[in-house]
Amino acid sequence: MPAPTRLLCAPWATEADLPDSRPTLDVGVWDELCWQASELLYQFSGRQFAGECASTVVLDGPHRAGCWPVWRPDGGWPVGTLPARPVREGYVVVSLPAPPVVAVDAVTIGGDTITGWTVRLPAGQLERADGAPWPTDGTVRITYRHGIAPPTGGVRSAISLALELGKAAAGDGSCKLPKRITNVTREGVTVALMDAGEHLDNQRTGLLDVDTWLSSVNPYHLQRRASVWSPDRPRTRRVPT
Repeated sequence: MPAPTRLLCAPWATEADLPDSRPTLDVGVWDELCWQASELLYQFSGRQFAGECASTVVLDGPHRAGCWPVWRPDGGWPVGTLPARPVREGYVVVSLPAPPVVAVDAVTIGGDTITGWTVRLPAGQLERADGAPWPTDGTVRITYRHGIAPPTGGVRSAISLALELGKAAAGDGSCKLPKRITNVTREGVTVALMDAGEHLDNQRTGLLDVDTWLSSVNPYHLQRRASVWSPDRPRTRRVPT
């Protein structure tokens, strides 16, 4: 199923995963609800599980004049620059974007496929076997797979949330999604209730089983995973595959 969104590469659950007892809705609605549930859980879980994505990137951008990235022989983080070294166009090691990287499928330079390269997984550090630098003139194209598939708890949560969204759409009274009721008046007595919609402010759905899983993977309600950026890294841009 092609991804209709830039958030995810695939839904966490599909209509085939839902129980047969689900309400009857128009064709395609359940697929849309599965995407909606998956996107919500992806956001609420801190954008950790985008699924396994396939991308092609092009290495471009000028090398910073006068500097040369130095990498430790053990493949660790760059430890600095060496301005005294002769300037050469390109980088010895390219860190592919959006790690963790699952596999590199193809590398081409100027349209010619090359096989003399190694990659460190899951960091996605790509290096030529001959030690030569990668050109940064837009001729390098790298096709690779990256991302983390949702765990079993995430898949089950997507099924639960999509099912309840479908019940709400069908007007099914058994829907477990919380209602936004703030007060009830009976026989002159008013009882104020907490707005059940406040769960959204805490990146929760209001469904106990789903929120329990979310608390286990994102207890501090983070918006996204931490990342590291450096102006010394080579730039890549994603192109259609």
